Amino acid sequence: MKKTILIVFVLLFSMHVIAQDKEYVEFFFGTVKTANVENHIKNEKATFAKIHADRIKRGEIIGWDLWELVSPGDTKGETTLLYATVYKDGEKASLWNKNFNEYSKRAAGGNIAEFTKTVNAVIADYTTMNDIVTVVKSSDVANGHYDAKGNNDKIKYLVLNDMLVDGYHAGDYEKMEGETFKSYRKQNDKLQGWGLQKVLNVYGENKINYYTVDFYSSLKDIYDVRENTTGYSEETIKSLKDIDKLRVLKNANIFELIESKR
Repeated sequence: MKKTILIVFVLLFSMHVIAQDKEYVEFFFGTVKTANVENHIKNEKATFAKIHADRIKRGEIIGWDLWELVSPGDTKGETTLLYATVYKDGEKASLWNKNFNEYSKRAAGGNIAEFTKTVNAVIADYTTMNDIVTVVKSSDVANGHYDAKGNNDKIKYLVLNDMLVDGYHAGDYEKMEGETFKSYRKQNDKLQGWGLQKVLNVYGENKINYYTVDFYSSLKDIYDVRENTTGYSEETIKSLKDIDKLRVLKNANIFELIESKR
């Protein structure tokens, strides 16, 4: 079965300079021909994963993740990779372009020519690319998935929900996600964590402007939650329809964690 990989990542784009008192997650989406995916991931781990580990050690970023989409649908022979770079300090994170050669030399371990060749092969694999900068508006993650320690070993899967929100009611939407759904999340004992992220660098009609992320331990847990078909009261249906006036859920895709650096 064809696979699609989603990874949250910042390979080719300079980091945005943002205030240091908040947490940001930059998503880099890149599609790769499915036939090249296995080798691409191998090269990714041998180069950029090491570079980002070095950046974490130096306090420039908090973490870096690689996720694989396990609900791909029609991929047309391509795999989508998503890398997530997590940071608080935009000034330090923006050193990415300036210090890339220095990063590469340290990660190469003495063979910079071969290392550079592999880096170029990773970049050449992409057939499409998309860079999304988000700020974490609220989160409730067991033991903190996006923290510096990255100490929640239970998190293996996430559901990424693409939200199209009416900008005039963005405040109401954020309040609803942060407060109204709080009790629901507590009742879901399979949920390992949750987060709400607002898109900062993409604006316009019919553009995804929020993401919610639901973290799970297993694919079975996700399927168990989705399998449950609930009969709603008229009051609940009205409440849900009121929520739909604030936002439209465009996609709810499942991803498996492939690599994580903290």
